[in-house]
Amino acid sequence: MVFETLKRVFEPDEESYDLRPQGKSAVAAFLVDADGLGLLDSEVLSSCAWGLGQVLRDKDNMRDWLALFQDTARGFSAGWRGIVAEESPDDDVEPDRFVLDHELLRECLDAAVHRTGVAEAFGPATSGRSPPTTGAGAPAGSVRRRSNSPTVLPPGGSCCARP
Repeated sequence: MVFETLKRVFEPDEESYDLRPQGKSAVAAFLVDADGLGLLDSEVLSSCAWGLGQVLRDKDNMRDWLALFQDTARGFSAGWRGIVAEESPDDDVEPDRFVLDHELLRECLDAAVHRTGVAEAFGPATSGRSPPTTGAGAPAGSVRRRSNSPTVLPPGGSCCARP
């Protein structure tokens, strides 16, 4: 998908070709434990997908991409953490983490596609809803579900892959 999109945006060189087989790429990744909980601080936003989003927005604007990507990655991390956990007002208390079901995984993908700007290349990835905010209610450190959907990830699984 990346190579094909770049060929549409830039005039291809006569000798350019993609040696890699077609497959899936990720817009983001993170780790999930055996209980289906996202491991905080394991999330990574794809710099390749982000760069593609930059090219799609404005191929002639080659500003300070490193600083821009770092800001975007920090924003994704904060948004992802808001999807998979609820922070405690007490800094000494671990955040409540949610079991990652289909709905939350879709929200993770929404956040990554939005942050990278690749929706144009990949097409509509999701329902377009913004990640919901969570409310208080469970004791600090407890595990909660945000919906009645079953856990869908195997231990050590990750999300946010796109064809």
